[in-house]
Amino acid sequence: MKQDSVEAQIYLANQRGLTELDWLRSWQVFNFGLYQVEGRQPFGDLRVFNDDTLQAGARLRMQAEGNTRVLILPLVGGIEYTDGMGGHTFVAAGQTLEVTTPDTLSYEIANPYEEELINFLQIWIHQETDAYRLTSQSFELSPGNQLIPISQDQPYYVGQYDGRAEGQYTLNNPAKGVFIFIIEGAFEMQDRLLESRDGLSLKNTGAVEFEALSSGAIALILEV
Repeated sequence: MKQDSVEAQIYLANQRGLTELDWLRSWQVFNFGLYQVEGRQPFGDLRVFNDDTLQAGARLRMQAEGNTRVLILPLVGGIEYTDGMGGHTFVAAGQTLEVTTPDTLSYEIANPYEEELINFLQIWIHQETDAYRLTSQSFELSPGNQLIPISQDQPYYVGQYDGRAEGQYTLNNPAKGVFIFIIEGAFEMQDRLLESRDGLSLKNTGAVEFEALSSGAIALILEV
């Protein structure tokens, strides 16, 4: 695939939407709630990508549309999850939670700690489905310098890399796009500099080449 045919958009961390309350700080990559600006429409089936920090003891109530896969990735601490379908579980950093449902899904994320803040990614991806399903999965970032699957049945990956370590992600379906989010550190992704909490969407590419620019850099890759 020729480089000049690739469609790319960078989402800088400091240009995301922000909702800030006494008990919640939510950074939004795409239009969400009161954050509605040009150029921040959903990327393919990726509809919501929020970076949320929740105060000790606080609860966040959400409602996702039907035919949605809700992916929650704790980054600091753990979350207690409850939904209107009877689902209830706890997941912490090093685990992912995925919920799919054909119907509108009301759910709650709670910070179970008495003093500590928690930080997690909350991601909604459109997916046609005929049944409610809740799954969790654990993963290990070590030994590092490789992409680790974080979903049981979808091409979602996370990887931690040493400085100057290189990698490549080859799409399972080149007709799809890929969204990259830098959790920590800095990378050069497809010849584009990305730093902590920056995002990048790419279309019309069969593979993504990258190099970590800092030690312990962590990237999330979603094929959508």
